[in-house]
Amino acid sequence: MKWMIVALLALAAGSAAAQAPAPAPPATPPVEAAPDDEGEAMPMAPPSPDETIKGLLGEDLETPADGYQYSSLGRRDPFVSLLRPVSATSGGAASQRPKGPTGFLVQELTLRGIVRTADGFIALVQGPDGKSYPMRVGQKLYDGEITGMDGATMTLNQRYTDEFNRPRVNTVKKSLYPSEEARQ
Repeated sequence: MKWMIVALLALAAGSAAAQAPAPAPPATPPVEAAPDDEGEAMPMAPPSPDETIKGLLGEDLETPADGYQYSSLGRRDPFVSLLRPVSATSGGAASQRPKGPTGFLVQELTLRGIVRTADGFIALVQGPDGKSYPMRVGQKLYDGEITGMDGATMTLNQRYTDEFNRPRVNTVKKSLYPSEEARQ
């Protein structure tokens, strides 16, 4: 028991010595001197490490006020899907997309309800603008079209371009009940 107490005291003394403040380094003499108007050399302070790094990178290292900023340095963003079109802002597509349902992406739609009429089913869909739109089978979207509907689901064909630039079609089912959508 005594040897444990002695060991703990030795350990505490060693850690206290390790935490003792180190002596201050001696002041460094100025590295460069620039002549003033009268020909006398005036001492200049060496650049700070932050200034040196900013000078080497050639860009401002300040983080923007809104948080993180991704600097690609010529590489593609790893968080952007290879399937195109991805979003309303990818590659300037936002200005080229038409207004209304024909400008919506399949992934932007939320199925809110389905109504049965004498002519068939009508889906009530919420778009990315927060408004609701009635849609029928055959309705064209920006990257697909509605191909089928029943009492609880809407089936869409989504057109996209794969990583080898080949056109592909993906069948997407939107359900009124999200738990069913996860099972498929």
